[in-house]
Amino acid sequence: ILKSDEEIDNATLFARVDREGKLPTTSAPSPGQFAETYEAALAAGAEQIVCLCVSAEISGTYGAAVVARDMFPDRDISVVDTRTLALAQGYMALAAAEAA
Repeated sequence: ILKSDEEIDNATLFARVDREGKLPTTSAPSPGQFAETYEAALAAGAEQIVCLCVSAEISGTYGAAVVARDMFPDRDISVVDTRTLALAQGYMALAAAEAA
C-alpha cells in the first residue's frame, strides 16, 4: 500500500505488477484522513477550508470528505463535488487558490 505522499519508480511498479500479476488500484481517503487534514489546516490558522473532490459518481472521496466536514460543525468547511477527475479539477483548484 502506497499513500499519496509516497513515491514508487516505474521499474519497481512494473516489477510488482509482473510479480503479483495484477494492476494497481486506488481507494478513497478515509473520513479520518480528511479530518486530520482539516484539523492541521485549522491549527495552522485557516479560517475557511474548500475541499475540491473528484466526482462522487466514481469515487467515495466526496462522501468521506463530507463525513469529516460534519465532525467540525462550527468551522467553515466547504466540500465540493467537482463532477470531474481530469485537468479541469486542477483549474478549479487554481482558481480557488487565486480567489482566496
